[in-house]
Amino acid sequence: MQKVDFDYELIIADDYSTDGTREIILDYKENYPGLIKLILQKRNVGPGKNWLDLIEAPKSKYIAYFEGDDYWTDPYKLQKQVDFLEANEEYSASGHAAYNSYKVKNNSGITTDKIITIGGGIIPTASIIFRKKYLEILIKKYNYLMKMGDYGLLIFLSLMGKIYYFRNEMSYYRINPSSLTHSKRTLSQEVMVKHNIIANLLRFNYHSSNLFIKHILKKILLLNALFLYRITIHRLNLYFEKQKNS
Repeated sequence: MQKVDFDYELIIADDYSTDGTREIILDYKENYPGLIKLILQKRNVGPGKNWLDLIEAPKSKYIAYFEGDDYWTDPYKLQKQVDFLEANEEYSASGHAAYNSYKVKNNSGITTDKIITIGGGIIPTASIIFRKKYLEILIKKYNYLMKMGDYGLLIFLSLMGKIYYFRNEMSYYRINPSSLTHSKRTLSQEVMVKHNIIANLLRFNYHSSNLFIKHILKKILLLNALFLYRITIHRLNLYFEKQKNS
């Protein structure tokens, strides 16, 4: 249980699970009726829609979220991060190190460049706390970025303000080989993901008048376009090699 000097609620979104999870969370809801709010899907809607329903539900000033296979290890995690954000308005979010996850080597913060270079995994999902007001802007003006999941959210938060990084480990990141994050995508699936990122960021670039944002987005677009270019060259080489040997 988190030890804090402020009120909070725990919102759980269940995507029509059939493994007994729903019964467990209903039991918790009964034991903690004032603390827990449930989003119970009436059918399997998929991780994307379930995540969107969850992330839009809080009415609080700050949002902290994590997925079902991760857990917090520091009872003062929420207090530390909220205290920091309360004292530093220029920061849009904060994250921290996690056991069994990537570690940032300095306290310079999480920049957009770092997110682009390293990917969304630079900040473990279970470590993030961010200001709800930026999510409201994202949903209202750039809701298509939400289709990119936490990667799109991180990019947007890093453009709205600084992201502070606590180097002490306050959560545990479990690696499940069968999860969406760690299961191996086929080449076609990876290409589709990159196409989706480029399409959504092009829309964001078109609607944004901020020159810094446009500069950063060009880097992201170039990196993803370079990936697609390499894949195209690779496929052409395989094709011509096959033709030569036939």
